[in-house]
Amino acid sequence: MAAHKIDHAALWANPKYFAQVPLAGKITPPPETSSVQEQVISVAKQLLGDSYKLNEEIVAVPKGDGFEVYNILTQLLPVLSEQSKWYWEKAANSLASMLESAKYPIHSQTSHLIFWWARLGGINGPTVKGTTKEEITECTRDGACTEFSWVVPRDTDPTSPCNRKIRFAIDPFHPDTKTRLAGGATSDYLWSDVGGMGLDTIEKWLFPNLETNEQVVPGCTYFIGFDLNPNGSITLKHYFMPPAPDPNVDPVFKGTVNRLTSDLSPWKGVCETLHPTLLEPLAFVMDYLSNEGKDSGMMFAMMAFDSCPVEKNRLKLYLWTPKHTIKDIVGNMTMGGKLKGPKVDAAMDDLRKLCKHLFPYATDEKVELKNQHVIDDVPDAYAEGDPGRHDCGLLYYYELFAGEPLPFPKVYFLMDFFGKDDLSTAKGVEAYLTEVGKPGEKGWFVNDLVRANPHRAKDWGTRTGTATALAFGLTPSGCDLTGYYSSEVFRR
Repeated sequence: MAAHKIDHAALWANPKYFAQVPLAGKITPPPETSSVQEQVISVAKQLLGDSYKLNEEIVAVPKGDGFEVYNILTQLLPVLSEQSKWYWEKAANSLASMLESAKYPIHSQTSHLIFWWARLGGINGPTVKGTTKEEITECTRDGACTEFSWVVPRDTDPTSPCNRKIRFAIDPFHPDTKTRLAGGATSDYLWSDVGGMGLDTIEKWLFPNLETNEQVVPGCTYFIGFDLNPNGSITLKHYFMPPAPDPNVDPVFKGTVNRLTSDLSPWKGVCETLHPTLLEPLAFVMDYLSNEGKDSGMMFAMMAFDSCPVEKNRLKLYLWTPKHTIKDIVGNMTMGGKLKGPKVDAAMDDLRKLCKHLFPYATDEKVELKNQHVIDDVPDAYAEGDPGRHDCGLLYYYELFAGEPLPFPKVYFLMDFFGKDDLSTAKGVEAYLTEVGKPGEKGWFVNDLVRANPHRAKDWGTRTGTATALAFGLTPSGCDLTGYYSSEVFRR
C-alpha cells in the first residue's frame, strides 16, 4: 500500500470545506424563554461573529419533527460548497435528530451543529464512494465515514432533558484526493486555536520514525471521536487501528505495534508514560490472554484514548475474535471468572437478557451467533475472512483506568452481521430496556431511530446496515448499553 502526502494546512484553509472563523470564546446561552429561532440565531452570531452573513429571514419550520434547530440552521447558515451541503443534508440531519431526541438544550444543539458545519463536513471526504482500500473507510461497512452513537441509560425517561449521551466518530478523508488524512495533523487542527478543541497524541509512540505528523501511514486507520456534552462542550477521543504486520514496510512507517497480534507486551511502555497505575490492569488482561483466554481467538485490533488530564487518563485496547457463542462472550467479559462480585453477576444477567432479545434462537449458550449478513453493498476491495470491520466476528475492548487495578470490558455486537434487520434490532433493544426497568412509552426507541434516519422510513424492517453495532460494557458504576449507527450517506 503506497504512502501519500497531503498538504493539510492548505486543506484547513480551503473555505469550500472549512468555515474560516477565528477562535470563538464561550457563548452566553440565550434565555430559554426566547423562541427556538431566537436562541439559534443568538448562538450562531456569538460563534461566527462577522465572519459570515447570516440569513435571518427564516421561513417557518415544523415543530416536533426532530429537526427544528437543524431546519433553522439550514436557512441561516451559508452554503460553503456542494460537498459541504451534501454532508449537511445526508449526515448532519441525523445528528440533529439524535440531539433533539436526547433533549439537549437548544443552545447546545445549535453549537454542536454549527461545529459540524464549520469544522467537520470537510473531513467526511468526497461525495463519491471509494473503490480501493486506500479510499474506503473502516468505520462502517457501507462506506460512510461517520458513525453516530448514543449511550442509553436504563433509568432516565426518554422524554426528560438530557436523557442520553450523543457521540459520533469520523474516519477523516480528503474531499478531493479521496485518501485518508493524517491522524496527528487532523487532531492538531481540531485542537488548535483555529479548530478550537483538544488533543494529546499517542501517534509519536505508535510510529516513532515519522518525520512529521503530516505523513499518512499506509494501512493505518485513524478515527476521531466526539462526545457531545449537554452544556455545549465536546470531549475528543482518538482511535488508531495500526497496519497489519508487513515485513517489507518502509522503516519510516514501522510501528511499535500492529493489528492482528495477541502480544500486548509493547503496551507496557506507553502505559508507564500515560500513567503508571495503568500497568496493573494491563497485566491483568495479558495474564487472561495467556491463560484462561488462550483459546479465545482474540487479536489486537485497535486502541483509543481520550483528551483529558493525566490523572483521568484511560486506555482502551480493542481485540477482535471470530468466536461468538454467548458462552464465549460471558467468558471474555468476566475474563474466565476472574472478574467477579455482585455487580459483575448482575451485569452478566443483564447481558444474557440482552442476548435473549437480540438473538432469540440462541437458547443454548453454546450456539454460535448467526451471520445473517443482510447487506448488499460491502466494498469489493475487502475480502471476507480478512479480519476487520468488514469481516464477521466480535469486537471487545478492555478499558484501563488510572488508579483502577482491574480492567473494564465491553463487547460489541456487529449488528449489520448478526442482526435480522434494523427494525428487529431496535425492537430487541427496547424490549431489553423495558425488562430492566427503563421508563418510556412503547415504541419510543424505534420511533427515535426512524426519525433520525428518514431514508429508512419505508424499509426499516427489510435489511441491516443502519444499526452497525450494540455495545454492552462493564463500568465502575455498573453496566451500560450503546447503540452505533452509520450515517449511510451513500444509501440515501
